[in-house]
Amino acid sequence: MRLSLLIISVLFSQVLLGQEKRQSANSSWPSLDEVRLQDTDAALNEISSILEAALEAQDYQVAGDCYVLLANIYENNDLEDLAIGRRISALSYYQLASNLPQVTQQYQALGKLYKNTNQLDQAKANYTYCVDMAKKAEVKLNCKEGLADVLLLSGESDKSLEYYDALDADYLSNNIPQSNARIKLKKAKIFASKKNEGAALENYKRGYENYSPEASDEDIAILEEAKESMIKLEPVEDIPIRQQNIEIQSSLPNSKINIDRENIKITESLVNSGNLDEAIAVIDDNIGASTEPNIKKEYYKLSADINAKKGNYEAALNDLKQYETLKKQVIEEKTQEQNELINVLKGQRLIDLKTKDLTIESNKIAYDSSISKWQNWIIALLSLLLLGALVAFYFIYRNVKARKQANQLLMLKSLRAQMNPHFIFNVLNSINHYISKNDERSANKYLSEFSKLMRKVLQDSQKDLITLEDELEMTEIYLKLEHTRFSDKFDYTINIDDRIDLKEINIPPMMIQPFLENAVWHGLRYKEEKGLINLEVSSLNDGIRIVISDNGIGRSQSKSLKTKNQQSYQSTGLKNIANRLDLVNDIYGKSYDISIDDLDPNHKDSGTLITIIINQ
Repeated sequence: MRLSLLIISVLFSQVLLGQEKRQSANSSWPSLDEVRLQDTDAALNEISSILEAALEAQDYQVAGDCYVLLANIYENNDLEDLAIGRRISALSYYQLASNLPQVTQQYQALGKLYKNTNQLDQAKANYTYCVDMAKKAEVKLNCKEGLADVLLLSGESDKSLEYYDALDADYLSNNIPQSNARIKLKKAKIFASKKNEGAALENYKRGYENYSPEASDEDIAILEEAKESMIKLEPVEDIPIRQQNIEIQSSLPNSKINIDRENIKITESLVNSGNLDEAIAVIDDNIGASTEPNIKKEYYKLSADINAKKGNYEAALNDLKQYETLKKQVIEEKTQEQNELINVLKGQRLIDLKTKDLTIESNKIAYDSSISKWQNWIIALLSLLLLGALVAFYFIYRNVKARKQANQLLMLKSLRAQMNPHFIFNVLNSINHYISKNDERSANKYLSEFSKLMRKVLQDSQKDLITLEDELEMTEIYLKLEHTRFSDKFDYTINIDDRIDLKEINIPPMMIQPFLENAVWHGLRYKEEKGLINLEVSSLNDGIRIVISDNGIGRSQSKSLKTKNQQSYQSTGLKNIANRLDLVNDIYGKSYDISIDDLDPNHKDSGTLITIIINQ
C-alpha cells in the first residue's frame, strides 16, 4: 500500500513539473503580434522560432496560429498550393486545441483555396464541413456561398442559381447588404451566360447600386466579372457600360488599377471605331494620374498607335520610347518578385526541416512518456496481480510495433520532402536564363509551364504513392521544360505500351524524374554532339518495366568532370531513391527493383541505362 501511494505521488509531481516547464517556456516566447509581416524573410524566421518553441511545449493553439500566419504569407505571394499545406497543419493543431471557431475558419479558408486551384471535390467537402460546424450566421452563409460557387464551376448552373436565390434572401434578412449585392452580380453573370437579358440587366443594376466603400478586393473582382459578362451580352454597349463601371468604382477602395484598365478598354474601342481625337483625350486625362508602370506603358502604346495613324510620327516615336522604358521597369519588377518568391520557398524549406525534426522528437517523447506510464502502473500492480504484468506486456508489444511503423512513415515523408525542394529550386534556376536576356515572352511561357509542373509536384508530394499516369505526365512536362532550354543538347522520346493501364499502377512520386535530371545535367550537357534520351514503359507477365536510356558521356566520364562536392551530392540522391523504395516495399508490400548500367561500355560515350521493374 505504501509503495502504491509513493508511485502515485511521484506521478503527480511529474505532471506538475511538466506543466510548470510548459508555462515557463510559454512566458519566454515572442508574441505573434510582433512578427514583421512586411519583411517576408524576417517574418519566416520569427514564425519558425515561435513554432519551434510551441511544438516543444505542445502548445497547439500557438502552433495553429503560426501556420495561419504562414498560410497568409503564401497566399499573399500567390503560392496557394503551399498555403493549402499550412492551412491543413493549422486545422490539425486547432483540433488538438479544441478551438472550434478556428477549426471552422480553416475549413472555410481551405474551401476557398481548393476552389481557386480547381480542386472542386476537396473544395466542396471543406465548405460542407464549415456549414455543418459554423455557429455564426455570416460564416455559415459565406460557406454556403462557397458551395454555390463550386457548383457553378462544376457546370451545375441551375443548382447554383437555386443556392444564390436562397442566399439572396438570407443576406438580406441578416442585414448584410454588401454580400447581398455580391450575390446579385453572380446571378447576373449566370443569366448573361443563359442569354436571359432582362434578368441579367435587373440583377446587375441592383447589384452595383448597393456596392459600398467597404467592398473588399474580392467583391470588386466579382463586380468586374459581372460587368464583362454584360458587355458580352450587349457588345454595342461596351463604352457606356465601362463608363458606368468607372463611376461605380471611383467610390471604392483599391480600384485605381481597375479604372485605368477600363479607360484603356474604352480607348481601344474608340480607336477601333475611328474616334481618334476622343481616344487621345481619354489618354491625356488619365496617363498623368497613373502610377502603375504596367498600366502606364499600355497608355503610351495606345498613344503611339494613335499618333502614328494621325501622322504625328515624332510624337509616336516619343511614346514608344516611354513604352520601352516602362516595359524594362516592369521586367525588373517581375525579376524582383521572382527573387522574393525564391526566398519564400527557401524559408519554407528551413521551417519544414525544423518542424520535421521536432515532430519526430515529439513523437519519441510522447511514446517514451506512454511507456513510462504503463511501466509505473505495472510496478504498482505487480504486488496485487501477476496477470496485470501479462496484459501490460501485450500493450507494450503493440505500441512498439506501432512506433516502428510510424517511424517508417516519418522517414518516408522525410526522404520525400528532401526531393521536392531540390527539384523545385533546380528548375527555378533555369528561369534566370530567360530573365537575364530580357526575353519576356519566353520567360512568361516558361513560367507558365513551370507553374503547372510545380503545382503537380506539390500536389503529389502529399501522397506516398501516385498513379503511373500522373508520374509520366509530370515527367513529360519536366522533359519539355529542359528541352526548351537545352534544345541543342538533346532530343527525347517517350514510348508507352498501349496494353498497360497507367491508372492501375502505383509508384512513389518523383521516382523517374531524378534519373532524367541526371541524364540531362550529368550525361548530355557535356556531350559534344546532340544526344538522345529514351523513356520506354513496357508490359511484363507479372508487372511492367520502365527503361531510361541516354547516349551521354556515361558515369565514368561524368564523375571525372565533377568536383568532390558534386560527386557526394549525386550519390546521396541515388541513395535517397533506394531508401524510399526499400521503405515503400516494406510498408506497402510492393516489389520495386532498380538497376543502373552502362548503355555501351565499349564506346567512348558509354551512356547510361536505368531499368525499373515493378511487380504487381
